[in-house]
Amino acid sequence: MSDAGKKVPPTPVVKKHPAWMRLTLVVVIIALGILGMMGLAALREAPPLAEEEEIVLRSEAMRVVLQDIPIELHGYGTARPHRLGEVTAEVSGRVIEVHEGLRPGVVVDTGTVLAKVDPSDIKLSLESAMAEVERLETDKMRLDQEEKNDKRRLELAGELREIARREFERTRDLVEGDGVETISALDARLMELTSRENAIAEIENSLALFESRRAQLTAQLRVATSRVDQLELDLERATIRAPFAGRIDSKHVDVGQRISPGQKLFVVADDSILEIPASIDGRDVARWLNLSTDPVTTHWFKNINDTAARVRWTEGEADVWFEGSLSRVERYDSVTRTFHLIVSVPARQGIPDGPEFFPLTNGMFCHLVLPGRIAHDVIPVPRAAIDSNSQVLVANNGRVETRRVRIARFQEDIALIDMGLEDGEVILLNRPPRVIDGMRVETILAGPDELVAAE
Repeated sequence: MSDAGKKVPPTPVVKKHPAWMRLTLVVVIIALGILGMMGLAALREAPPLAEEEEIVLRSEAMRVVLQDIPIELHGYGTARPHRLGEVTAEVSGRVIEVHEGLRPGVVVDTGTVLAKVDPSDIKLSLESAMAEVERLETDKMRLDQEEKNDKRRLELAGELREIARREFERTRDLVEGDGVETISALDARLMELTSRENAIAEIENSLALFESRRAQLTAQLRVATSRVDQLELDLERATIRAPFAGRIDSKHVDVGQRISPGQKLFVVADDSILEIPASIDGRDVARWLNLSTDPVTTHWFKNINDTAARVRWTEGEADVWFEGSLSRVERYDSVTRTFHLIVSVPARQGIPDGPEFFPLTNGMFCHLVLPGRIAHDVIPVPRAAIDSNSQVLVANNGRVETRRVRIARFQEDIALIDMGLEDGEVILLNRPPRVIDGMRVETILAGPDELVAAE
């Protein structure tokens, strides 16, 4: 039988409820669920409430006290001789001698012969210059004698002229009177008188030139004498001596070497006083260091009140200090805003007691301490008790209080506070990582280990 002949059953019809009826059913179901939960919650007993325990901070603390604290300024610098002298050549020549055993580090006295230059050429020049001086002195003596002779000739010429004048006048009177003498005789007397007057004029001209001749000879003699003095000085300088007592710092010459004026031969260091330069903040110097000026003569720091200083070699014993003094203010550095101060330590102060300690020596890196003014009514607090915002923790009636303070100065590991704390208050020495103002605190006072209980 074919599919076309089969009979298809009818499609069943599903009866749908209205929408309001379905919504009402959902609301009823939710309401029954809520009522069931409320009933179950009412049947459960509530757990007992636990009492909240307050956190108590425990810390070491200190009771602050207003004090007058002497300020100390600290600096660092390298010790150096207060005087370095370069011994240079003052004459040319070949070095024929150098002090035996002369090496860097050798100590010499003032005037010690360090080297000698061949003086042969200087001696020859000196002999020639001395001979020139003798010749000029002889010429001057001869000139003086010539002047004396000319003055005597002038006297004689004057007498002869007076005789010739009288003869001329007598002959003229005879010619004009009785005619005893002739005109030719009168002319002869006139010529004689004129000749005598010419001779006097010649001698007077010669005498007038003596001053210029003498001045010329004197100038030549002065030059020749200066030449002799210079050569004698060069002869003395051919022996090279130490300008002052000190240590040979360096040597730059040897036997056989030819040297010329200005060439460096030795460097001598005077260690009788050592200087230590240090750079200190300009504001600290202005506020704390006792410096003064002389307003009448200079604006610079002239009177430094003999400020004492202590010096320590940083690599030596920690308790070995040398006594020195602030000798001068060298300069102010506008870039770093620091003063360059110079502390001097005499040799007698740079040698410590006891053979086990080294003396202060050129080149040592040193720690300097300069006493300054007194900081009045400040509170010393360990640096660790202050945070980066200049705040400390105060134990106030058993509770923590954050307090901002003003720091007058840090002195090593101590901060000197001049505002923000009251005398007798207690501050915490330990700073916990998390702290809230009002938190309870128990403190153990540093010192007598007194326990201060929280209220």
